[in-house]
Amino acid sequence: MTPSMNHQEPLHRALVEKFGNANVEHQFNIIAAASDGYEKGFLYTPIPDFANVRSIEQAFRDHSQLIGRIASNAYEGNALNFGHNPNPRLFIEIEVENKNTEKHTLGSIINASLLGKIGILVGATPEAYELLTRIKSYLKFVEDRKGLSLGANVVVIRMESLIGALEHV
Repeated sequence: MTPSMNHQEPLHRALVEKFGNANVEHQFNIIAAASDGYEKGFLYTPIPDFANVRSIEQAFRDHSQLIGRIASNAYEGNALNFGHNPNPRLFIEIEVENKNTEKHTLGSIINASLLGKIGILVGATPEAYELLTRIKSYLKFVEDRKGLSLGANVVVIRMESLIGALEHV
């Protein structure tokens, strides 16, 4: 277990309990799972903190109640648009933010949006949650003013709220 995994362990346990060990990947290797030319390695390769690697369509059907619970426990500035990413690589892409710069956190939001049908940004600390909500509000402002939608399929949620949603659905 890596040092960064220590504060993520309760979330990892809850994800495995909900989706099964075979469907949860920590530090998921996008290139190893690619079969469409992406595996060539000449592109930037994000590494999600956690990924649910089940069939996207089946997982979406099986876990619609969970998705609703996560959305209802998330930051009120979230308005999920699950159709935003028509070609996701993962059902759920989770980034856990502990203490990062604004640029790093913005990159996590973009990665979660591009890779996942549903992107989940977890604020592991009050400061990280606050930063995530500020950036998510900024992206909503850009969408409203410029018509450019970034991160529409991403929710911001506190660590304990996500774990609670996973445990109670």
